[in-house]
Amino acid sequence: MSQADNSRHFFQQIFEKHESVMLLIHPRHGQIIRANQAAVRFYGYSQSELENMRVSDINILSPAEIQAEMERARTEQQNAFVFTHRLANGNLRTVEVHSTPIPMEEHTLLFSVIHDITQRQQAEAALQASEARYHQIVELAEEGIWIIDEDDTTRFANRKMAEMLGYQHPDELIGQPMYAFMPPEEEVFARNNVKRRREGVHEIHDFLLQRKDGSTLWTSMSTSPIFGETGDYQGAMAMVTNISERKRWEDELQSTLEERESLLQELHHRVKNNFQVMISLLRLQERRLSPTDTTHGQNPLKAARQRIRTMALIHEQIYHAHDLGSIDASIYLKQIFRELYGQAELAIPIAIEQQLESVRLPLEQALACGLLCHELISNALRFAFPGPQASAPRLWLHLRQNASHVILEIGDNGIGLTTHIQAQAQHFGLHLVQQLCQQLGARLEESGPPGTCWKISFAQPRRL
Repeated sequence: MSQADNSRHFFQQIFEKHESVMLLIHPRHGQIIRANQAAVRFYGYSQSELENMRVSDINILSPAEIQAEMERARTEQQNAFVFTHRLANGNLRTVEVHSTPIPMEEHTLLFSVIHDITQRQQAEAALQASEARYHQIVELAEEGIWIIDEDDTTRFANRKMAEMLGYQHPDELIGQPMYAFMPPEEEVFARNNVKRRREGVHEIHDFLLQRKDGSTLWTSMSTSPIFGETGDYQGAMAMVTNISERKRWEDELQSTLEERESLLQELHHRVKNNFQVMISLLRLQERRLSPTDTTHGQNPLKAARQRIRTMALIHEQIYHAHDLGSIDASIYLKQIFRELYGQAELAIPIAIEQQLESVRLPLEQALACGLLCHELISNALRFAFPGPQASAPRLWLHLRQNASHVILEIGDNGIGLTTHIQAQAQHFGLHLVQQLCQQLGARLEESGPPGTCWKISFAQPRRL
């Protein structure tokens, strides 16, 4: 067998047994001269059917277009093509054809190797569509997107980021160090942030940037580090929101709060001084009273002074409270109890019991409760234990709440409300107690002897 015969036999073996689809095509009329078994499997025709077909039977281009492409392949102007071929079942497949002219006996044929790239093209199309959607999302986002590399150089910025910084196009930012877009005094803070990105820290922080024209804007940055597959730091990405307007409102609010605090301090001092002046004037008048000026042994100016002090206490608590609409009644009532007990002229020591839950009350209700406590505790201290003969005297103040009501209880184990004591207390104090209960919409219950216990219950204030 000659060398030519050996070469021909070798070619035939490769042609027949290769897994790639192979065709021998006559370039003049497009007749398929030979088709290998891979072509039979791919197209779904028998070998004899394929070898009686023309390229135009499988290629969806027009005959003129097919002829022009074959001529380019024959003259080697082009060797790689992408076509759409129709299979025997009617399905269309995208194929990549590598076609080379080879001399065969007295003719030159096109040796075409065909690869099915349908899935690859579909994947590429899906990738392109995904990239297009991603690009659209990034460019239409109302937040700035800023990516820097490991050298703190800008590698990407979207339209919104450029707009925030006063640039016409994102390309103007590319290649510039991130520090070019911030005031010099922010650089130390920025470098510390980059250090945390290198350590893998994700965080949100406020940051001052500088526009192209030199003006500044406050931003909120949600920053994340970018690491490669080997764990090497490759940069960071930030989602950037312009919060300049929010900062302006915060500054105005802070200024307003400072003005309010200053006004409250001034108001507090004036009201406190006014209360103190009234208390001092009443104390001066008390000293001028003769025993005949008292009513049932009670000094009316002292009682008035103590009531004013009760009102001054609630003002003091309001001033120190964060919530100006309500106060903790337990703290307020403890102060009243402590002051009244400290000022009382007692014949014997009295055991004190205080069980007060933390109950927040609106100012009007708290003041009414304070005045109620003042009247009832004052009466108990004056009348419940008239002499040293009392055994284990006890005075208690309870405050609690349930789902619907607040309950205030003031009691003692003294001599009880005798007719004589009722006459003395009724002069003004108990009238005031009844009026305050009406103001609260409260139910007033009195029990005893032994002793006297006042129970006042009113509806739980609504929480807005």
